[in-house]
Amino acid sequence: MKKAPSETGLPWGSRRKKWLIQGICFALFLFLFASMHHPWRSWIPYRLFLDLNPLSSLAALSGTRQFFLLGLLMIVVALVWGRIFCAYVCPLGFCIDVVDHGLARTARERPRGGLASSGLQWVLLGVVFVGVAFKNSLPLVLDPIGLLTRSLSVIFYPISIWVANSLTGLLRPLAEQRGWYELAYHAYPQPGFQAAIGNLILLALVLGLGLLTRRFWCRGLCPLGALLGLLGRVAPSRRRVTSACTTCGQCEVACPMGAIGDDPFRTKSTACIQCKSCQAVCPEDAISFSLRPRPEARYLPLPGELSRRNFFFGLGLGSMAIVLTRLDPRTVKKTDRSLRPPGALPEEDFLATCIRCGACLRICVTHTLQAAGMENGLIRWGTPVHNMRVAGCEQQCNLCGKVCPTGAIRDLPLIERQHAKVGTAVIVRETCVAWAKDRICLLCDEACPYNAIVFRPVEGHKRPFVDESRCNGCGMCEAVCPVIGEAAILVVPAGEIRQKEGSYKEALHRERIFLEPKKDLLELPERTEPLESEEGPV
Repeated sequence: MKKAPSETGLPWGSRRKKWLIQGICFALFLFLFASMHHPWRSWIPYRLFLDLNPLSSLAALSGTRQFFLLGLLMIVVALVWGRIFCAYVCPLGFCIDVVDHGLARTARERPRGGLASSGLQWVLLGVVFVGVAFKNSLPLVLDPIGLLTRSLSVIFYPISIWVANSLTGLLRPLAEQRGWYELAYHAYPQPGFQAAIGNLILLALVLGLGLLTRRFWCRGLCPLGALLGLLGRVAPSRRRVTSACTTCGQCEVACPMGAIGDDPFRTKSTACIQCKSCQAVCPEDAISFSLRPRPEARYLPLPGELSRRNFFFGLGLGSMAIVLTRLDPRTVKKTDRSLRPPGALPEEDFLATCIRCGACLRICVTHTLQAAGMENGLIRWGTPVHNMRVAGCEQQCNLCGKVCPTGAIRDLPLIERQHAKVGTAVIVRETCVAWAKDRICLLCDEACPYNAIVFRPVEGHKRPFVDESRCNGCGMCEAVCPVIGEAAILVVPAGEIRQKEGSYKEALHRERIFLEPKKDLLELPERTEPLESEEGPV
C-alpha cells in the first residue's frame, strides 16, 4: 500500500530550494504590504502581486476597460510554464504548504483525491467569469492574492496594533520612571473592521482543508489556479517521462497536486505546478522538465472532471449568484448611508471592479475606511466604505487611489481628490447640542476644512447650518461631534460626485459647488505618510 503524500520523503536539497524561493517571494509580499504605511515612493512596487494577478486585470477590464501589463505578463508565463506561479510565487500557496507541512506531522493518512478532484475549481472559475461578464466582482473574494491581502488588512494588521498598544501599556510604568514620556504616552489608533470575522472563517477554511488532502484549495477550489491551469494546457514546458521509468509509483505519492495518476507516464497538465517533487524522488532519473518535447512523453489533454456538466453548472450557479446578490432588498433601502472613498467609480462600475483586496483599508491613515458587512446586501460585502464616526477623511492624503489594483478608486492628484465630493453633512437638530440644548458648540465648525459650517441667529441663539455648496463630505465634523453614540451631524451620500473620467473640479463647478479650503489647509504639503502618532508597527 502506498504511503500518504508527504514532503518528508523528498530529498532535502530539493525541498530547500523550493522553500527558499517560496520564502523569498512571501517575504517580499509581506514587505510590500508593510511598506504601504510608509511615505509613498514611486519606485516601490506596492501592488506587485495584485497587479500580477490576471483575475484583477479581468475585473479592471469589466469596470474601466483597462488591462494591466503585469497581468498580461502572468498570462504569457502561464502559456509557457503553466502553473509555475502556484508552486513558487503565490503567497497563499506558501501559507498552505506551511500549514500542510504541520498537519502532515499530526494528521493521519489523508486521501489523495476525493472532493479535491471533483471539478469544483472549474465551477468556481465559471462563476467568476459570469460575475465579470455581469459586472459583479463578488466571486473574486476567492481570488488567492486578494484573499490573503484582505486577511492581512482586516485581521492581522489590527491584531498587530493591539499587541503594540498592549506592550506600550506594559512598559508605561518603566518609561515614566525613566523619563521616556514619548513612549509612555504613545498609542497607535486601533483599527477595527466589520468583515474581520467573515475573513477569518474563510481563511481558516482554506488552510484547514489540508486535513482532507494536501493543497486541497489549490487543486480543488482556487479559481486563479484553474485559469492558469487552462492556459498551461498549451505550455511547452512539461513533465517528461522516459522509458527508463519502472512504474514504482513514488512520483505519484510525492506529487502534491494529484497531477500523476496510476500511469506515471501521463500528467494532468492543468494540475501540474512544476514543483519537481516527482523528479526529486525518481530513483531512475526518468523524469525531467524541459521546453523541448520528447516522443516518449504522453499527457492527459484535459482532466476528466472538466466536463460539459461542470461547465454549465458553473454558468448556472454564477447567474443565480448574480441574481440573488442584486435582488437583496437591503441594497436599495432609503436609509443606506454607504460612503465610498473619494475618487470611487460610479456604483455599478465600482461593484464590477473592486476585488475587495483591502489594500485601501490598510493604507488609510485615519482608518475611516472600513470593510462593509452584510448590512447593505451581500453584493457590497468587503467593499470599502467610510465610517466617519471613527475619523474623517484626511484631506492631504490620496493614497487609497494609488494602491487600488483595479482602478475602482481613481488615482487622482491631490487637488482633484479634494474636489471628489463623497457626500454632504446633515445636522440632526434633535440631538445637536446647539439646537436641542441652546448651548454654544463650535467643534464641527473648527474641524471643517472648508468653512462649510455657518452660524445664523434663530430664536435668539446661534444655530449651526451646513452650506452644501462648500461641503465635500470629508466627515471631520462627524468625527469630532461630542454627542454620545450617533453624531448629531452626519455625512450622507446626497450630492456625491462619482465619475469614471474627467475632472472633479470642473464637475463641481458645473454643479455650482465651490470648495474653498481654509488657509492652513492650503499651506500644508501633500500628505504622503501618516502622522507619527498614526503609524503602525511594521
